Amino acid sequence: MLDKEVYDDPDFKSKLVDAVSSIQTGSQWDGASIVGPMITNQNDKLEQAIQHLEEGESWLVKPEYLDDDKYILRPSVKWGVKPGSFTFQTELFAPVLSVVRIDDLVEGIKLVNSSDYGLTSGLQSLDESEIEAWKNSIEAGNLYINRGITGAIVNRQPFGGMKLSAFGGGIKAGGPNYVSCFVHFEQKQQAPVLKTATTHFPTLSALLSEEENAHFQQAVENYQASWIKEFAKEYDTQHIYGEKNTFRYLPIRNMALRIHFHDTTLDVLRVIAAAKMAKAGLAISIEENDPKYLKLRKALAETYPLKTESESQFLEGMKKYSRIRTLTANLSEAFYQVAAKNGQYIATQSPLSEGRVELLHYLKEQSIAYEYHRYGSIFGEDNK
Repeated sequence: MLDKEVYDDPDFKSKLVDAVSSIQTGSQWDGASIVGPMITNQNDKLEQAIQHLEEGESWLVKPEYLDDDKYILRPSVKWGVKPGSFTFQTELFAPVLSVVRIDDLVEGIKLVNSSDYGLTSGLQSLDESEIEAWKNSIEAGNLYINRGITGAIVNRQPFGGMKLSAFGGGIKAGGPNYVSCFVHFEQKQQAPVLKTATTHFPTLSALLSEEENAHFQQAVENYQASWIKEFAKEYDTQHIYGEKNTFRYLPIRNMALRIHFHDTTLDVLRVIAAAKMAKAGLAISIEENDPKYLKLRKALAETYPLKTESESQFLEGMKKYSRIRTLTANLSEAFYQVAAKNGQYIATQSPLSEGRVELLHYLKEQSIAYEYHRYGSIFGEDNK
């Protein structure tokens, strides 16, 4: 996307044509090739984008295959792409640059976030207020400021997206939590802790026995400590000169907890407390004839949304949530079928008192790379 002043600048268009046309394209056996063959030549979406220009679209750099089998495509630029068009809405796994004209950054952010995908996003700007606004608004897993948006390095830019660009819990490959995807955590029996000076969530804790409440308070204390130590802050992962690489956690704004008859009140309250600590938006769904319903309704009052609905009613409206939390994997086949159809992740891990693990269910990860140099000159925070 280009700001209208840049988009309408003939000098920029000329430089873009020259830059794209000069990219060496060819066989992977040619060491000079920057762009090599595509992974497949069976790509109906790409052919649709190449063969059909929609209203307002034109080729600034025309696409051209270099081989008869149509594996090697020269980089091309489609100009005048409109929001809502086929090219705008479709992932094209090919060297085709689609250029959209925008009035300002606010419009650009809105258009980017309208996509169902959110893997990487980049911004070229020296305006620190623009950078801050963009960084805190874009819905993507990897953000790149004043640098290319490919070539993520393990640990420096842990890789993984949001929305349909994420699989499962969205834990980033090469990040601090990736190993958690390959292990199963279990809650072991805990000895009751000594009473603390502060009773956390007193309205909720009143629903528990003395021993259960001791476990609950212990869990909340752990959640709070984990939040402060790990999750609440954005931190630099590398501390290298010329490029700042940060990692942070963002709360999931619209997730749902589906309560089942066999779930214990203690486990339900652990989830509610963890979600609250992570600042996640949590809707709670329960059947009206569940024995826990009346006491939960009274304790939660207006603090948390509590919806009474059957499983079929919940499944019918499940698509509006970005993540589902249950306390068990022992769910009906229909539950999993609906989630698969919607592309939704169900966090089925039994609630843990260890906040470093439990809070991951209510957060999404984001990596930000901010390059402080341009043409070899350092600028930005490191040069102040």
